[in-house]
Amino acid sequence: MVEHDPASDRVDTHFLLLLAAHLRTTIGETADLVRREAEPYGIDVDLVPTEARGLSPHLRVIEALCTAWGRKWKTEVTRRDIVAYAHECGVALDTAVSELRAYETLGAPALSAFAARSGDATAAQALDVTVRANLEQLLQFEPLTRGNVSPLTLTITAVRMDLGLLETYRALACYAALGLTMDCPMPPNPAPDDAHTPDWRDVVILTAHLTGSEPALAGEVTEEHIRLAAEETDLDTVEVRRRLAHYAPLFSLRVPTTPKEANRTAEEDEAAAEAETQAEKEST
Repeated sequence: MVEHDPASDRVDTHFLLLLAAHLRTTIGETADLVRREAEPYGIDVDLVPTEARGLSPHLRVIEALCTAWGRKWKTEVTRRDIVAYAHECGVALDTAVSELRAYETLGAPALSAFAARSGDATAAQALDVTVRANLEQLLQFEPLTRGNVSPLTLTITAVRMDLGLLETYRALACYAALGLTMDCPMPPNPAPDDAHTPDWRDVVILTAHLTGSEPALAGEVTEEHIRLAAEETDLDTVEVRRRLAHYAPLFSLRVPTTPKEANRTAEEDEAAAEAETQAEKEST
């Protein structure tokens, strides 16, 4: 039920929004109706900007722009709000941004962090349907709700989507309209012989405290980190080094390697891994 505060001598645009949604009519028609009813009692009704008079708000608009039960305007519209609105209304994300931004002139929170609608189909719409659906689900949760895509965020998202780093980067870059900032370099095309797909162990290895959470590993990687990462992930130290080397350009890591290790053949790598595994078993 939409009720006006009897202690107030003014009807504001927020009330007009709620009443228009309740009456299923436009903001302009609602303002005219309320003004006719309020005039004899000396109650002022806020003027509705011309560009907003044709807006026809509905429940999803209220949910996106107002606090619980529509009590007042939100102080901020989040990516989660926009994604939820787009899903509930069956519209593209750029359309959702455009439709919600139209209420700013009425006092709704500004969507300044989000790009304006281009008028063309967005890059996100061109993504594989499954990739788009999965990614838009993840956009509602940490770490993507922070708005910046760091190397660690990229890796976590790649693991959750079961995609490679480059494919994940390209998919995330399609959502610049939602204010996503790519704070990491684009991963290079993987080499033909590099079939590595990110997994949960990479996320552990690439975090400073081996927790899978910030802060990310950075700079010089110590031998102790490699040893502890191997214990934490049940990988041998050779495999941990290989994975760290794989991510080194993205995370700007300096991974310690000996000259022998740098020039080993695949067979020598395998023999070294077996030797390290055997040594670790004997030491326990």
